[in-house]
Amino acid sequence: MTYVDDGTITVDVCYTHYGHEKELQHIRLAKEKRQDLAAKIQQGVPRDRILSDIRESVTEDNLSREHLLERKDLSNIQRAFGLKDYQRHQNDLDSVLAWITEWRGSPDANPILFHKFQGETLEGYDLAKDDIVLVIQSPFQRSMLRKFGPNGVCCDSTHGTNGYDFLLTTLLVIDEFGEGFPAAWCISNHEDFTTMCNFFSEVKKNTGTISSSWFMSDIAPQFYNAWVGVMDECPRPQKLLCTWHVDKAITHELRKKIGDIATELEIYKMFRTVLEQTDETLFDDCLRGFLKRLSLSTKTASFKKYFEREWASRKEQWAYCFRVGLGINTNMFVEAFHKVFKYQYLKGKTNKRLDNCLLNLLKYVRDKTFDRLIKLTKGKVTTRINIIQERHLRSLTLSTGSVKAEGPNTWTVLGEDGRSSYKVSKLLDACNERQNCQLKCQECNICVHMYVCNCPDSLIATTICKHIHLVCRSSTSQDENYARQWSEDGTDSSETQRTDQNKKNLAEKTAEINFLKDCLKKAPNNDRETERERRKQSLKNKLLTIVSDLEGCENDDALQQLERSINSAHSLFTSIREHGNKHLPTPKENAPQNRNIVPQKRFFSTKKKSRKINVRLVKPSKEEKMEITGNWRGNNDQVGSTEKPIPSDNVNREGEHQ
Repeated sequence: MTYVDDGTITVDVCYTHYGHEKELQHIRLAKEKRQDLAAKIQQGVPRDRILSDIRESVTEDNLSREHLLERKDLSNIQRAFGLKDYQRHQNDLDSVLAWITEWRGSPDANPILFHKFQGETLEGYDLAKDDIVLVIQSPFQRSMLRKFGPNGVCCDSTHGTNGYDFLLTTLLVIDEFGEGFPAAWCISNHEDFTTMCNFFSEVKKNTGTISSSWFMSDIAPQFYNAWVGVMDECPRPQKLLCTWHVDKAITHELRKKIGDIATELEIYKMFRTVLEQTDETLFDDCLRGFLKRLSLSTKTASFKKYFEREWASRKEQWAYCFRVGLGINTNMFVEAFHKVFKYQYLKGKTNKRLDNCLLNLLKYVRDKTFDRLIKLTKGKVTTRINIIQERHLRSLTLSTGSVKAEGPNTWTVLGEDGRSSYKVSKLLDACNERQNCQLKCQECNICVHMYVCNCPDSLIATTICKHIHLVCRSSTSQDENYARQWSEDGTDSSETQRTDQNKKNLAEKTAEINFLKDCLKKAPNNDRETERERRKQSLKNKLLTIVSDLEGCENDDALQQLERSINSAHSLFTSIREHGNKHLPTPKENAPQNRNIVPQKRFFSTKKKSRKINVRLVKPSKEEKMEITGNWRGNNDQVGSTEKPIPSDNVNREGEHQ
């Protein structure tokens, strides 16, 4: 308050504060500064960097309100300006509904096939009122399922992708590069038979019937039963159980029913020997010997009953010999996706919101679409191609003298131990896949379809094992036109047929690339002015629609939400328009972003602590397998007299001798 000589009084009034002086901590942050901070957050500047730049600018004379900013203040600005790109509403359910409503406006690109939220009741669906089901499949995922689904599909569920304990079920296929690709997802609060039937039914409506040759899942039966029940027009696919889950179940039952470490180790090695047999006749001999061995001791009687009841009757689902040539052994493709999604897309943090999970799933599809474009255009060295190259290098350490020709297309390779031998057979002179085949060895001019070996590396992993590489290097009867099939410069006797095939492959490849471009909406547009005008006109139409809807709106909550959204959008628009061309300064240190920090030195104890010995069940070595197999094969009637007795109960659970 100021008094003037002429009798007037000048008063400074603050209408937003009372009860205190004009102090720094009570001053509001300027609107222009809030917009500037919102622009930096929108551009992806880390919060620590924003706070560091502000605090480094302070001097003795310029301390202002902005220097008192905290991380919480930046979070409030982010929320006020609506900068969380995945969050359309503070309420998670309303935010997910807002996204679904927006995607519904583009029917050709809508990734949501079906949605049922908690509290709703749908006629024609056997779902409870408290159930939630979201089925997700983009157009690109649909095309990948149609293309690679007939080869085989994998299915599994995972938790931890949201804060509501909803499960994420993944339906996955394997492409020609040997990499997994999620073809559809289902977010639900159950993974029972009914929910999976609804999931697969919606996928079937979108993609059509998929006649897969095999179906892999864990030991839970509902995935396979639901798939067979929905895809009932097709022959039943071969049911495969993930070897890792089978091994885990057997290990658990061994510890539960036997309780003796030495006996558990012995029985486990026998089981792994039976499991890994690639010849059906030898497998049957080993299985009979294994069951006979289990009947020799009272310790294993309970496990024998369990094994006969749960596993012996469905040996086609878990034994190696019944999945020869399929190229899959475990469900690790699905597990690998789960790890990538949780640790890369969800940042390895506990995610609580469903809309964030949903948006990150679609980001994953977008990135895999680019990954597919890269594979089709400039190529990509995948894990399976690296394995083929690694097997070729290992074959260079083997002697060609260990290869013996048994016929024009058959060879025997002596193992490195000098005892075992492997049979290599030539199936094709040239790959039927031609230029589309990606799993090949350039040095040997062969692919995975042309040779087969009876080792597990070739039969189960379906790769070019070191024995096949060795045969190709040692063989002197290679046809010259065989190499020319893989050469870009050479010509072969069937040049016309090969040219027609190449044209067909090129046309298919071009069509898929164009389809991927359409999915990404990345069609080239050099006329930027035309694109800008189109966007302006689209925004004008949306604003006119909002004005029209306002006339008949009587919902105060809806009006309040719209006002808040428009205020945030307008402030952000103004900020980016005025500050959008600013760039960040160059980092002071040229260090990789993924470099780990140097651990801080700490005190540590040098006292040796006593601990219990934890004996793990170890897989049998190659020599142990040969010894076990040799005892079983042909001697099933004298198992008790020829084999070592099962160890007595002389070791307790902790591994201490009694």
